[in-house]
Amino acid sequence: MDNEKPYEIFLSGKISYNDYKMFNRFHLRKLYIKKFIALFFLYCMMFYGLSIITISFMGLVSMIILSLFLSLLTVGVLILITFKRLKSIYYSNKRIQLEKIYSITKNGIKWTDAQGESVIKWEDIVLAAECKELILIYISIVQALIIPKRFFKSNDDFVKFKNRIEQKISTEKIKMDLDHLDGNNVM
Repeated sequence: MDNEKPYEIFLSGKISYNDYKMFNRFHLRKLYIKKFIALFFLYCMMFYGLSIITISFMGLVSMIILSLFLSLLTVGVLILITFKRLKSIYYSNKRIQLEKIYSITKNGIKWTDAQGESVIKWEDIVLAAECKELILIYISIVQALIIPKRFFKSNDDFVKFKNRIEQKISTEKIKMDLDHLDGNNVM
């Protein structure tokens, strides 16, 4: 593996706190939507259970509005707590703050920092996802390589990387916009 020539693209840079926060926002968004829905129904059932007499239409509307408000408030507090904790996690983890160098090879993605190197084989990738400013290469359901789009030196490198993802990873594992691989305004 050490003698393997890198595949056309080298990426490098440091993952900022904002990158880490964006990754977690992307990763946790569905969880918080599910929590909101579950809390909404829980609050509705709780308020309905507390009403002894038949609920009028206005009482039903009030119950729904109150349940929506309390669900939003609860999820909002959970999000604030999570992101406050993420800040301390990011700043206490010195490795995540190190300069990283990625090279794309025929066998996978190699990343190197001051503490060592790792290779993620293409077949070990669970999911490749793209959000506004990041490419996320999931190696488990909770771990991902965070690759900020600013690490790419050119739009051409970005298109080559996405083409490589499309070639090496099965379609059901890709959550990226692959429609614009003609090289126009991808980044």
